[in-house]
Amino acid sequence: MANLIKNNQSKLYNRGSKRYITSLLSDTRKNIYFTKNDLNNIIYKYDKLEVTFYENKKTKKRCKKRPKDYNCKKYRKFTDVCEPRKTALKRLNFYLSQLSIPDYVFAKTDGGFVKNARHHRGNINFLLIDIASFYPNCTLKYVKNFFQANGGLKMKRDLAQRMAELVTTPVKDNNRVRVIPQGFSTSTLISFFAYRKMFGELNKLAIENNLIFSTYVDDVTFSTKDDDFNFEDIIIKIEEILNKYGHKIKKEKIKICSLKSGKCPTITGIWLKRYKVRASSKIYKKLIRNYRYLTSNPIIDANSYLNSWKKYVALDGILKTIDYIEPVTMKKRDYIRSYVNQNKKNYISAISPYVKKLNSNYWKPKFYNAYLSNKLGEFYDSNKKYFEPKKD
Repeated sequence: MANLIKNNQSKLYNRGSKRYITSLLSDTRKNIYFTKNDLNNIIYKYDKLEVTFYENKKTKKRCKKRPKDYNCKKYRKFTDVCEPRKTALKRLNFYLSQLSIPDYVFAKTDGGFVKNARHHRGNINFLLIDIASFYPNCTLKYVKNFFQANGGLKMKRDLAQRMAELVTTPVKDNNRVRVIPQGFSTSTLISFFAYRKMFGELNKLAIENNLIFSTYVDDVTFSTKDDDFNFEDIIIKIEEILNKYGHKIKKEKIKICSLKSGKCPTITGIWLKRYKVRASSKIYKKLIRNYRYLTSNPIIDANSYLNSWKKYVALDGILKTIDYIEPVTMKKRDYIRSYVNQNKKNYISAISPYVKKLNSNYWKPKFYNAYLSNKLGEFYDSNKKYFEPKKD
């Protein structure tokens, strides 16, 4: 990772001045300023302004209120924040992304899910593990240690405490306990840096057993060229390491896949067979499902137009994802690509159909009428001020 700087070369390293750090976390171009007072008041002011919503893992439907049948197996809990904390988190994530990370760590950026699978190409025996409730078990203690410790950013104690509060949220049932939330821009990198010793021990275990190791947030993969390698003893040692840091294996998600027995692993959504990397059947099903919806459901009113727009955006995104994963098979999807290109004119790419305003009875018919009159471009140009993010 020669293009990344070391911790002690970072602007965040060995700092004690809150004023200096908050200046780094401000965005002067957008006139958004995160102040020393803001940092000191995370737990008194900004925690109360958090927005929590829940997403059904299967249907992807979101709701603001906690579902009556809520459990972490069925729903994902997301947390969003207001300005200037939102910008501060984005700016902090920028500086965190400049720090050195091992080559076995893959994040949710720059096609990390594909690179994670490619990391294991050539191997034939795989162990796939999920860390149970990973973010909810990443506590402030370890986050603060990263900001404060010599192996981390070596900040002064009070500043490290405030920075740890910035990137964590209180547990609803116990406000004294703070954890890394799902939904913050910093969560992926902070969770690794806070638990870097734990992941380092897992990698050391892999090296000692001639295995290849990788981690993609809470997805952990071990692989080997040894067809007869027995992963049972390794699983026990992995669990011991995780338990030491307050984590545990999601036992129902443990998978051992051997190409010898005809089982090909699916690593972070990528199907892997020795040197072949392909999109999983789940991704392909989503592609076909959206394509069939669009080709069999005509646009007849404002509601169907908005639904069609959402399906089109999903289809376009999934198609690009599959093309990125397996460019060698692009020609097989030419009929879908042709459909996407032919229908670009029916939708506005500069705005997402998921923008809350579009669901209103005011805007839906306006977009639909602009589509019918083939004047979507002119309509957007004259109204884009209503859809651009508000400047704080």
